[in-house]
Amino acid sequence: MKCEIAYELSSHIEDMVFPEHLITNKQELILICMEVCRELAASDEVNFRHLGDKGILVKVDRMSRFFFFKKGKYISLAIPDSLAIGKKPEGRMTFSYEDRNIDADTWSKLISLAHEDRQERIDTLSYYIDENRKGIIDIDIATIYMNFEIADFGYLRYDHDESGFRDAKNKGNEHYHPLNHLDIHLASHATFKTGLPHRGFLKPSEFVEIVNNSEPRWYLQKI
Repeated sequence: MKCEIAYELSSHIEDMVFPEHLITNKQELILICMEVCRELAASDEVNFRHLGDKGILVKVDRMSRFFFFKKGKYISLAIPDSLAIGKKPEGRMTFSYEDRNIDADTWSKLISLAHEDRQERIDTLSYYIDENRKGIIDIDIATIYMNFEIADFGYLRYDHDESGFRDAKNKGNEHYHPLNHLDIHLASHATFKTGLPHRGFLKPSEFVEIVNNSEPRWYLQKI
């Protein structure tokens, strides 16, 4: 199924996706992805052009992604390919694993797992593995969770950062912190900035286009 579906950005998801701190921990991405899946399964579709300054776009294609937008800041995460994605007639998303629907209760269990510390999580995963083996539960919660842990979320962030650019320019280093830039990768030892030549804001549709391999590719050009 190929589609683009837009949703409003709730304050709960906005606080998770655009926190005051810089996201550098994969566990935060796991939680974001799970919380979004649970929320979208109970949300109605809206017209993408009516979102205004903020919203969520789900693009299902060869590479399926979540896109989160607010004024001057965009983030995109790849949806784990172990999830099968569907759409109900009213526009609500469905997510399944091995032909079994992941309902709200299952998402709640997965989110609780993600909040546990490492040792608690190992114990809980062992419990779910045993329950599934005995046939007490009919969906493999442990495997679904572990697929999130090994997923490559392809973290990408766009920022129109006037304050950071102004500070860098005052120090004579404006090309080290471009006004419009992409932050690529998550961990501090792997992330880097790539400047964009735009004087104004990057359009949400352009941000989607950057990672859409079905569109003509963007080029890097050194200034």
